[in-house]
Amino acid sequence: MATSKQQQQAVLIAIDGLTNRIPNTPIRVQDIEKIVQDERFKIQIAPEEIPDALYALESKSLIEGMRASGGIWLMVKLTRHGREFLDDEKSLTDKPQGQIVTQNFNINGANSNVQVGDGNTQNVQNIQVGVNEEYLPQLIEALREDGHGDLAAEVEQETKKHGIRALGGYLGKILDKVVLAGAGSATAAAIPLIFPA
Repeated sequence: MATSKQQQQAVLIAIDGLTNRIPNTPIRVQDIEKIVQDERFKIQIAPEEIPDALYALESKSLIEGMRASGGIWLMVKLTRHGREFLDDEKSLTDKPQGQIVTQNFNINGANSNVQVGDGNTQNVQNIQVGVNEEYLPQLIEALREDGHGDLAAEVEQETKKHGIRALGGYLGKILDKVVLAGAGSATAAAIPLIFPA
C-alpha cells in the first residue's frame, strides 16, 4: 500500500502526464483515476485515495481545481508552483537530508496516554489534556490537508459517536503524524488551537 506522500506524488505525475507538460491545462479527475490504476503506472492507487491526495496537493499550492457541491473534485490543473516543482525534479517522497525536527507540546486537561515516535518511541503516561472542542473541525481538516484522510475520517466518526473524549484515543496517532510531517504541517498548526497551553 502506498503512503500518502507516494499517493500525492503519483497523482501529481499523472496530472503532469495528462497535461502534456502544458501549464494551466485543466484535466478531468476521471482521467487521473484511469492512469493511477493502470498496472504500468509506477505507483498504483485506488480511486478512493485520489481525493485526499488532491486536497494535500492543493494545500501545498501544487494544484488548483474545481469541485462540485459536496467537495467532489471535477477538474484539476498544475499551478505555476506545481510546474516549477516538477521541472526542478523534486519529489514529495524525498526525505530531507540532515534535518532534525524537534516538536514541543503543552497539553492540559483529562488523563490520557500518549505514544509518539518513529523507532525510538517515547511513552508518556497520565498527561492532562484540556480540549477546545470548537476547534475539532479545524484539526480534522488539517489532517486531511496533510494527506491523512483516513485518520481524519476515523477521528471525525469516533468523536461524533462518543464525544470529544474519544479524541484521547487518537492523540498518539495525531502527534505521530505531526512529528513525521514536521512543524510546518497544517496539523502542527492546529494542535495549539485544540490543546491550548
